[in-house]
Formats: sequence, C-alpha cells, structure tokens
Amino acid sequence: MSNAYHSFRFSLPISLIMWALFVLLVINLVGCAALVPNYVAPELEHISHATQHAPFTNAPTRYGANLANLTIGYNLPHHFNLELSEGVSLDRHYPQSNQWGEIEGPREQFSARLRYMIEVRK
Repeated sequence: MSNAYHSFRFSLPISLIMWALFVLLVINLVGCAALVPNYVAPELEHISHATQHAPFTNAPTRYGANLANLTIGYNLPHHFNLELSEGVSLDRHYPQSNQWGEIEGPREQFSARLRYMIEVRK
C-alpha cells in the first residue's frame, strides 16, 4: 500500500462518515430528498465562553477558537433548519502540542446544527 493511499484512507474519520450518513437519512425522512442546499455561506466564526473575556473576568483565558468555515444550509419542513460546516482553526491553542482551538486534534473542524426556527415576522 502506498503512503499516499494510506494517508488518504485515514484522513476521513469513521465518525464523519457516520454523521454524513445520518444527515442524509434525516433529510430523506423529513421529505427533503434533494441534496442541493438552500444556501452556501463562507463564514468566519469565533467560539468561546463570554465569561473568559474581560470585562467578565480579571483573568482572561484563551480557550476559544477562531474558525474559517464553509457552511451549507437546508431549510427543512415544519420550521426546521440544518447546517453543516467544515472549516479550519486559524490559531494554535497550545504552541507545544497539536491542539487547535477548543478541540484537541488537527486543524480541521466539523459542526452540524439542527434547529427549530421561530418566525418573528414574514
């Protein structure tokens, strides 16, 4: 087995594949069989606890993450919305280890959001 194949084979974690299959199942079950998203949004995101920053604390920490993501979104029936994001962390949390942002591990970060949308106005 070549090194390139071996690296590629393990570059997609099994959990990511399982989540993708789960998302496809949910989309098909709720009546949205088309896999074309309603929107695509490049985004910059900061994730942290508000209480880790001044003025909420006298001892600020760096436990957050700054991410550059590509998000796809599906407007599902019955006011549900599904967003899938794939991105990279922009800053190393601990320079001496392989920790990027708030999650230990490589720079790649995936997130999925299923939300119920409450209409405020039409």
